[in-house]
Amino acid sequence: MVSGDRLDRYASVLVGIALRIEPGDRLLIRSGTHATPLVHRVARAAYEAGAVNVDVLWVDDELDRARFTAGSRAAADELSYDYDVLARAAERSDSYLRIVGEAPNRLADVDSERVAAAAGRAAESMGRWMEKAMALDFFWTVAAAPSVDWAEMVFPDLAGEEAVDALWNAVLATARVDEPDPLSAWESHLDHLTARQTFLNERAYASVRYVGPGTDLVVGLSEMHRWNNPGEGAKGRRTVANIPTEEISTSPHSQRAEGIVRAARPLSYQGRLIEGFEFQFKDGAVVDARADRGQDDLDRILATDDGSRRLGEVALVPTTSLVSAQNLTWYETLFDENDASHLALGRAYPMGIRGGMEMTPQQLADVGNNASTVHVDFVVGARDVTIYGVTADGGEEPLIAGGEWTFEV
Repeated sequence: MVSGDRLDRYASVLVGIALRIEPGDRLLIRSGTHATPLVHRVARAAYEAGAVNVDVLWVDDELDRARFTAGSRAAADELSYDYDVLARAAERSDSYLRIVGEAPNRLADVDSERVAAAAGRAAESMGRWMEKAMALDFFWTVAAAPSVDWAEMVFPDLAGEEAVDALWNAVLATARVDEPDPLSAWESHLDHLTARQTFLNERAYASVRYVGPGTDLVVGLSEMHRWNNPGEGAKGRRTVANIPTEEISTSPHSQRAEGIVRAARPLSYQGRLIEGFEFQFKDGAVVDARADRGQDDLDRILATDDGSRRLGEVALVPTTSLVSAQNLTWYETLFDENDASHLALGRAYPMGIRGGMEMTPQQLADVGNNASTVHVDFVVGARDVTIYGVTADGGEEPLIAGGEWTFEV
């Protein structure tokens, strides 16, 4: 079992670095029941930092399965009270922590149309919440705690607590929990990400090109694009949007993606796995999509709305980070997207556009920022994929080769 001391140190990172809770803050946690010991420690750390209230929305795999397998179609279509609570918390600017770690394939044998319909209704109801989250109107972060089902997928040769312990060790290593001073280690890491962000913004590339096995894709960037990192924070706080964090990202132009790209990792989406998939882009939109497993689920993502076939994020991540050092297939987007470079279908972050946080939706659309009710990250980076920054005159400068950054900061 992971020690209480290590969980306390993890909680201190989430409260003191990711959210930087201050006196008077309110905190809403959404977590699976498997993470109860961590939730309790986060609540205590938040109160010690001055929070005036900590509430928890519990997620339970078996309750989800009961809804879809034993409930009627009306039950599947009914929205959870959770969405009302999330909306109220966002309007009040409460801080928000999502602790993931549920079974990645927990709904594999459930009617996929039911799951998709329920997810669509949830996405519609969460539209305002998503807008406020992406505009950083409140402080939020995503972290993880291993469940047995997730751990046994990552470590198929281990079982039960042995698998959970192995995954906890990997998760805590990526969160810098075992450093002599985790908080100082995080500050230094965020400084490093900021330096790389500055370099990329100074270069002002016109597009980014991905070349590797099954991949040759050019993603155009808006003339107004800016690179950012999840540790930039907002409102004077250097908050961190996810723990772990290894990426530098920007918003692509929604009309300027050409070529083919093959995903380097499986995607766990809405409790179901999509594997061995690739996209072909033309004029910014997916015109063909194929998957070895989960084709129906992939098709449903692309059919969500007008923006779900277009890109909303370009993120650069070296494959030599603390995350990739674990040498795992994570089956969890939080870790997969920090293990290697990735793209995202759907909604683009306004912070990826210069002045985007102050723009209207129409102004964002005018400069190429994509709009959608979904944001689905998928990994494209690997050691045999080279990523180039393409200058306005067509020159190509390698940014990541052999899995590592090619430039010093």
